[in-house]
Amino acid sequence: MSAAEHPAVQRVRAYFDAFHRGDSDAYADCWIYPACYWSAGTWSSVANAADMARNNTAYERAQRDAGMVGGEVLQLDCLPLGADAALVRGRFSRTRRDGSVMTVIEADYTVVRCAGDWKVAVCVVQSPA
Repeated sequence: MSAAEHPAVQRVRAYFDAFHRGDSDAYADCWIYPACYWSAGTWSSVANAADMARNNTAYERAQRDAGMVGGEVLQLDCLPLGADAALVRGRFSRTRRDGSVMTVIEADYTVVRCAGDWKVAVCVVQSPA
C-alpha cells in the first residue's frame, strides 16, 4: 500500500474536506475521544464529538470572517507506526476569494485504528518560524 492509500492519510483528507465544506459533525467524526491538540503554544483536549463540532464551527466561522473561502491539501506524508497507528504530516493552504493564499498550515496527526476505523487522536499544529 502506498503512503497516499494508507487509511490514516484518507482520514486526514476527510478531516480537511469536512472542515472546508463546513460540516462540523463530519469533522468531529474524524477524531477519537478524548482528542488532543497543540496549537499556538497550548495543549487542549476535547472530551466528545459534540464539543468538537461546536469548537470547529466557531473556528471555521472565525476563519471565514477573516476571509477564508477554501483551501487545499498541499502535501500529506505518512509514517506507519505499526499495524494500528500512523503519523501523518500535512501541509494545507487557506485561500481567499481572489484565490490568494491566506496562510499555509503545517500539522502532524497521530492517527490510530480503533474498532477497525482510523481516527485522529492528536493534532500538533506547527508554529510559524
